[in-house]
Amino acid sequence: MKTILLSILWLIFFDITSSAQAIKITAEVVPMKLERISKSLIELAAQQQYVPHAERMEVDNPSLEKQQLLINPHPLPDGPDPALQKTYNTTRDITVNLLSVWSGLTDNIDPSDNNITVGPNHVMQMINLTYIRIWDKAGNILVPQVTVESVTGMNDIGDPNSLYDPIADRFVFTVIPTGSNKLVIAASQTNDPAGAYYVYSFPTSNGFPDYPKIGMWGNAYFITTNSNSPTVFALNRDSILSGAALPSAQKFTTINFPSFYIQDVAPVTFTGSELPEAAGDAIMIRPHDDAWENDADSDYLEIYKTHVDWDNIANSVMSGPFILNTAPYSSDLCGYDALSTCIPQPNTNAKLETMSSVILDKAQYRRFSNFETIVCSTTSDADGNDQAGPRWYELRKDDGMPDWYIYQQGTYGPPDTNSRWMSSISVNSKGAIALGYNISSKTVYPGARVTGRAWCDSLNTMSAVETEVLHGTHKNGSYRYGDFNSMVTDPVDDSFWFTAMYDTSNNWITGVSHFVLTDNCLPLTTYHQSSVTGNFAVKPNPGSGLVEISFMSGAKEDAKLAVFDRTGRQMQNKIISANAGINKTTLSVESLTDGVYILKLQTKQGTLQQKMVIAH
Repeated sequence: MKTILLSILWLIFFDITSSAQAIKITAEVVPMKLERISKSLIELAAQQQYVPHAERMEVDNPSLEKQQLLINPHPLPDGPDPALQKTYNTTRDITVNLLSVWSGLTDNIDPSDNNITVGPNHVMQMINLTYIRIWDKAGNILVPQVTVESVTGMNDIGDPNSLYDPIADRFVFTVIPTGSNKLVIAASQTNDPAGAYYVYSFPTSNGFPDYPKIGMWGNAYFITTNSNSPTVFALNRDSILSGAALPSAQKFTTINFPSFYIQDVAPVTFTGSELPEAAGDAIMIRPHDDAWENDADSDYLEIYKTHVDWDNIANSVMSGPFILNTAPYSSDLCGYDALSTCIPQPNTNAKLETMSSVILDKAQYRRFSNFETIVCSTTSDADGNDQAGPRWYELRKDDGMPDWYIYQQGTYGPPDTNSRWMSSISVNSKGAIALGYNISSKTVYPGARVTGRAWCDSLNTMSAVETEVLHGTHKNGSYRYGDFNSMVTDPVDDSFWFTAMYDTSNNWITGVSHFVLTDNCLPLTTYHQSSVTGNFAVKPNPGSGLVEISFMSGAKEDAKLAVFDRTGRQMQNKIISANAGINKTTLSVESLTDGVYILKLQTKQGTLQQKMVIAH
């Protein structure tokens, strides 16, 4: 059994009571209607002949064209990303085993906005302006390509985003139609994505609904947009799945950053089969760079909690933002424009755009036996000199505890000259995390690679050897290079599916890669049963002088007890010889100043965290 690296890099608790900025946002009713029930995709595809679009670029929210402003003259970090991973490829205990690579959809639209959805028996890919392709798991093409327009009955201008609903066993997607500001959502009538769809539309009164991302939580589908004001739409899931003529829908308008224009929140979408600990509120996430505000003194993730009541809209409310401080990161990649061109290519001075100001695609949630986890990623200036690297996060909430905290985070940037960006991340039921991204440099053509980590690997690291899944052989002809890629976990066997752009000519193509992460870890259930099992408490709390620490252990082993302040700085530590059963020890806190501290109890196979308040 490997030993987890006992590190605490930037472990910060999410404390609801400390967020003075938090407000409550009330809901508005949104009229929504059933537009049609489509023909089956197989029938529609049989009636169509593939004709590439004339070369053109997708329509964006006009805010994307504005110059982003650097407000804070001294943003952090001053130099390389402090969360930059230091060691790479040091172990073969976890490996990427590539199972297959399929040719994906392509067209003359910039960018592709390719995304993937995987159910028990099917794989569905979508791209901009907008085609759908469906395979079975063996790689047989069931629907070569079908236009979304033929499914919805409305012209569309792209930005497709999709998900698989594991509870209902259905496929759902959203797209922006041409015309007045509105969105379309479509849900498969059955568990066959090649069949017919219920097609709905609803207006978006906050302006053009750019960059829509769809997630599922409880009895709602949530769609977030980068509108004139960032907006969250909640759509009644039961009504949509049943084909109701007038399903319920609600809208929440979130807070604008004062100087930055790409500021949508990302939905956290449910995956797996284990429901959240409680019915709970849906979660949305947004990153914040201290460079964007003059009075900001840290980088952080914003958390919004959304409660939806379909019977009484007066009870529907979005609360937030609640703040999770992060290791400093920089969204400055050749400037703070979201569409800044910064990624070099071989044999040309033309560079590719980055998307460094948002959570890419959507965040993904999974429940384990005694904790819940969320994974998400964005893009950071890894070396402080415009070399892009994915900044990824794993958030956790322990059962019985009210708050989310950052369990681990890292920026992936091996010591070479390559930029890695447009990342997507997913987690399976074994606790393994897969990270996929594009890669390019002056010597490497635009392609795609993946890495990953096992649950028992050292924290804050992607341990698997970087593996190429899509090999680029040509520069891209346009600076636009996608707004996101897509990584998902197979709901049947815990394998991973990743779709991304790459280049074999002057125009991008897409590919679909399928792989597994193989490791030598004991099962995650063993981890939860074998070490510290709970009842981690401190009293008195608030305390002063001497406090008593108690915890329950499932094994006889040494444990490390450490105290950290709210910036992640270790203040004290001691080794405890724990016995199976209840353990107690004392800790002198006389030297600690008044405030909130984090206790972390670490063993070879697991950790527990607790909050401690000192008040002398």
